[in-house]
Amino acid sequence: MSSELVLRIADTLLALVFGWLLFATLSAGRIGGQSGYRMNRGQRPGQYWTGVSLFALMVVHFAGLAWVGQKLG
Repeated sequence: MSSELVLRIADTLLALVFGWLLFATLSAGRIGGQSGYRMNRGQRPGQYWTGVSLFALMVVHFAGLAWVGQKLG
């Protein structure tokens, strides 16, 4: 297996993990899902939406790397 393929697979897995975390956060209204961080959307909306935006950024970042690839060397 080439090293570029390994990196694309790893980036795909990371995008899926962050996508699942983003979905769990949005559906539960708490950072990290039902058993996640104790502060919810109503108590600290700035912290909640910052976390959501960071998870979304990570999904876009790793999905982009998985799709386009990255130059090695």
